Amino acid sequence: MKRKILTGMVLAIAIVGIITFFFLRDSGSGDYVLGGVDQQGPGVESAAETAGPGAGGKPEAEISGETGEEEETAGEEEEATQPLLVGRVVGEGQGIAGANVRLYSTGEIEVLMNRVERIVPQGGQMPDIPALLEAVRGELERFRTMGTVVTTDDAGRFELLEGAPGGYFILTIADGWIFKYGDVVSISPERTAEVTIQLERGSRISGRVVSTSGQGIPGATVVAEYRPPGLPGVGKIVGRVLRMVNGEFLKGPFSAVTAEDGGFSLDSLPPGLYDLAASTIEGVESRLEMVQSGTDGAVVVLGGPATLRGFLVDDDDLPVGGVVIDLEPIEERISLPPMAAGFSDLANTFNHYMGYLPEKTLSSADGSFIYRQLGAGKYRLSIQQPGLLPTVKEATVDWEENVSIGLVRVNRGKKISGIVRSETGAPLAGATVIASPESSNFLTMGSMMNDFATGRLQVDTGADGTFSVTGLRRKRYKLNVTKQGFAPASKKNIMAGAEEPVELVLATGLTVKGRVLIAGKDKPLAGARVEARGVRTVSDDDGYFVLEGVIQRDPDEEGFGPFGGNGGGFGGRARGRPRQAEAGDEDEDEEPESRADLDFSVTARMKGYGGRRVELLFDDVPDLVELELSPAPAITGVVYDPEGNPAPTALVRLSYSFPEELESLGFFDTSMIFKAVTVSDRNGRFSFSDFSSSEDSEYRIIADHVSYARGYSETFSYSPEFDPDNLVEIQLEAGGEIAGLVTSGGQPVAGATLRLRRRSLRERSTQEQMFTNMLGLPKGGEEARTNSKGEYSYSNVGIGQYTLSAEVSGFKESSEEEVVIEGGDSKALNFDLDPGGSISGTVLDAAGTVLAGAKVRLLKLENQSEGFRRAQKYFGGSYKSTVTEDDGTFSIDGLPEGAYSVIAEKGGYRQEELEGVSPGDDGVRIVLVLSAALLGRVTDQATGSPLTSFRLTLQHEGSSSRFPWGGSREINDPDGRFKREDLEPGRYEVKLRAAGYVSFSTELDIAQGERLEQNFFLVRAGRLGGVITDQATGTPLRGAFVKLVPDTRPLSAQKPAKEQGIAKVGESVEAETVDEAKEREEDTRAMYDYYNNTNLGGAEKTAADGSFLIDTVPSGPQRVLVSHPDYVQSEGRVEVALGDAAEMQFSLSPGMYISGQVQDEAGEARRGIVVFIRGATEENRFVRKADTTDAEGSFRIEGIASGRYRVFAVVRGGGARSESQVINLARSKDDFQLVLPGSNR
Repeated sequence: MKRKILTGMVLAIAIVGIITFFFLRDSGSGDYVLGGVDQQGPGVESAAETAGPGAGGKPEAEISGETGEEEETAGEEEEATQPLLVGRVVGEGQGIAGANVRLYSTGEIEVLMNRVERIVPQGGQMPDIPALLEAVRGELERFRTMGTVVTTDDAGRFELLEGAPGGYFILTIADGWIFKYGDVVSISPERTAEVTIQLERGSRISGRVVSTSGQGIPGATVVAEYRPPGLPGVGKIVGRVLRMVNGEFLKGPFSAVTAEDGGFSLDSLPPGLYDLAASTIEGVESRLEMVQSGTDGAVVVLGGPATLRGFLVDDDDLPVGGVVIDLEPIEERISLPPMAAGFSDLANTFNHYMGYLPEKTLSSADGSFIYRQLGAGKYRLSIQQPGLLPTVKEATVDWEENVSIGLVRVNRGKKISGIVRSETGAPLAGATVIASPESSNFLTMGSMMNDFATGRLQVDTGADGTFSVTGLRRKRYKLNVTKQGFAPASKKNIMAGAEEPVELVLATGLTVKGRVLIAGKDKPLAGARVEARGVRTVSDDDGYFVLEGVIQRDPDEEGFGPFGGNGGGFGGRARGRPRQAEAGDEDEDEEPESRADLDFSVTARMKGYGGRRVELLFDDVPDLVELELSPAPAITGVVYDPEGNPAPTALVRLSYSFPEELESLGFFDTSMIFKAVTVSDRNGRFSFSDFSSSEDSEYRIIADHVSYARGYSETFSYSPEFDPDNLVEIQLEAGGEIAGLVTSGGQPVAGATLRLRRRSLRERSTQEQMFTNMLGLPKGGEEARTNSKGEYSYSNVGIGQYTLSAEVSGFKESSEEEVVIEGGDSKALNFDLDPGGSISGTVLDAAGTVLAGAKVRLLKLENQSEGFRRAQKYFGGSYKSTVTEDDGTFSIDGLPEGAYSVIAEKGGYRQEELEGVSPGDDGVRIVLVLSAALLGRVTDQATGSPLTSFRLTLQHEGSSSRFPWGGSREINDPDGRFKREDLEPGRYEVKLRAAGYVSFSTELDIAQGERLEQNFFLVRAGRLGGVITDQATGTPLRGAFVKLVPDTRPLSAQKPAKEQGIAKVGESVEAETVDEAKEREEDTRAMYDYYNNTNLGGAEKTAADGSFLIDTVPSGPQRVLVSHPDYVQSEGRVEVALGDAAEMQFSLSPGMYISGQVQDEAGEARRGIVVFIRGATEENRFVRKADTTDAEGSFRIEGIASGRYRVFAVVRGGGARSESQVINLARSKDDFQLVLPGSNR
């Protein structure tokens, strides 16, 4: 049975996950190795780091399947060499000549993983993401060239005459056949292994590459790249990941070279949708998107090269040289839906890391730059370079044009400078400083993460410890600094452009010295890997090690990292913060919960020994830490064939136990994640002894053999006390066969895809399946394809229950049929595919002109919730989709009966949706009208300088956004320009917000097709700063929230609470008229604002020194509200003139508390329930606090002043909710009960 084994997933994980895995994993985590192996058996040690046949030594060592003359001569003198491996590559029952069989040793994979691990930075260091990923890509490219290649003879046979013993993964490539990746084989010098590799006939795309005059172009290269269905943006990344998962990365691209008449044929394609790229040897490229396999007559127009030139200048119109400028076709960029548009740059950055690289050029000293050899199309020119604000400009070129883009203005932005010192005051060279915006939200998170991924705002300190981060927007930043051997530090509330230098002090990390010994022998153990808090080293020849810079975490720190935003809500409790004790508390003597980081662990591991961990206290570290490693007990076992006989040369892997639900998804073979691998001997015996393991682990063993279906052991526990004499037994299964025909109306259907999945414990919902398809994720399962006679087959299918389905373009997908394999049996299962119905029509503009290249999507209307359908529409999902032809027509077939919604869209036009369309409707007409556009520039009213960063919100008066942030965009442009070209005509409310400026709003009318240009001017706001302290001790309070609310109260209403007649606890609430429905709405809104920290314009959070800064103070009197989880909310009043600054100080007192329990109607305590309290009067209506119940259903909310409040409990995320209770609080209250409706019983 075909398996997508180890290497492909290793490659995919390596690019998008290896760095994160090694850098962020905690020393106490499990010892998972993604794709890492500890190969057992002969020749293992040399395989790990040396170059040899089958072990990563010779790049693609060609070994012919036929015997050469030298071998014949040698045979006259000595006995002929017995081959290690013989095999045959067959397709449709016939041998395939000239097929390449490439074998990758498990040892090569171990080398890859070891080399990648060395790239990862030590604990305490921030990674240089671009450099790390580039290094990983280099390692993957090196790995791609490793392996042993043999070629089949005329009968499809091949032999391997030499190679290192052990396990191999096989990639097979043959012209006209779909490449196959995932066969496994074991090689031993004691016997000749045999393998038969079945290939399936490939699909074809053929056509011509022609010039603009229609003449064929010979010698052009045509490459086909698989295009997953679903969301266009994510699909590009998914497609490139799939190239690695399915082995295409190892195989190389699907490509062909055009003949003299420009004709080409790509004959080895798996069925699916492809994008074609044709290029000349000079580098000119043209693309044809969404070409279905099976297409004949595809035409790619490739004209003469175009040129694009321009000049780079700064704000003073002076030339800017030495800047790297990227250029890429807009159609190649990932364009995410509007709500996630802020993540588009980040997605494209990772798209570049995945292998697609834009054209690059360097501006010369006079600022000029030029791109040559361009194809026709629309391009995006971008600059993402440290020291400059990101710059983007678009240009359109046609074949053979020489286009000047003119002046491209760049902005050097603001800068933050400073110095990094140690605790002794000495400057620290080589520390890494990263700047990130002080606050973030969904709209800004994408650009923040992209800055981090590109390293744009990351610098290292010089020899004198100084640094300067440039290219900053005018806003407040947080600086994070790291250096190996020191605890990380951060500083907040730093305004970009401030002249005063910033000083950052790093505390020295702890130095731990120790020795690794062999347990019971008092002998040193050299080469052991020792780790503590991410700091790693290796013991020397005498077993000694030194770990420098073990970090003690600050329990009050918000979380170190470039993405650490404000977090929490206004007045939210920090998790685990000790509660204030009060006089009269019954539990005075109870020790408060400690949040201090008191201890850490040191771990030592080495192959062949059990792992060892010791726990140490930071304030009591021994002078010498001794770790004794005991030789790990071997895991031994035997592999049996289905008849109970020993099975030699089985590939045996020590793996992990995964939930059946994960394995049933079938996205990938979970056996690709394993600890060690070996080969069974002639008696079927195997042994794992040279691997590293945690002290207590759970494993299972997997055995593969070319003649049988896979076998599994039971899951077992492994510890230092494991009994090596307790044999682990694995029985291979007599593989079953599934075969059959796929027909339609009695005629065979060639190229149909069969999908075999293990039957899941749970059924996937229709929404889940459609969401998977929408993202372009693989459907999973074991695939087979029908030949020209409609035949398919599966062999060596393991015992179990399966589902099987068939699908092919132009037909309805079959239902899933159940099939049971009991071992050694054969099952026949035929499919008769229904061609289904079709929907076809034409897309035109308002003038009746047909629109070519418009995208048409179908959404199912039946059995779909309205919310899910809206999500598909909004995010670009579809049941099926296509693009219109040159005559504006489209056709989508293979549709089951039912009602559909047809959506048509094209750049520059409004999206149009037509509901209630059914299969058989073949005259659908969809008219697209031009969209409205708003463009312009935002500048400072006083100076006229551009605002390089601001938020633009557009709200159409006739619609209410069903999605958060639906009309908002975070604009970052060095010239302050914005452009919205996706608008419906009508009246809009336009809102502008920028750091340091007064928010602005107005209304505009935009007509259909109108491009309204409107410039805006913002006024510099006032600034309010200050410090929040503890009233009793004067200690600065970190994590207090400060917000401004316009003060519209008459002076007579501003009176002390003591004059308002607060009732005592237990007194009845004064009778008053209350609209409970409105109060419940206010409850919900207040809680939403609390948890999203967006209440009335948001709240600023105080830094470690208790300081805060609000730089968006509008004109007029303001209420200043100060809150903290453990203190009573305080309030002040201020009025700051525009452009001026003021300071205020607040001292907070602990106040009272309310505590109790949340139960359901059955009296059961409810854990994880949010208890929310808010002020119920005009004076305290901005008081909002909350806590979450513990395992006993208990909660406690502190820092409450006397007054009237509303209290209720609600399931997090918007579930069941208790009745709101109104209380008058004059002293702390215990035993407060809240009851949730329903029961957990």
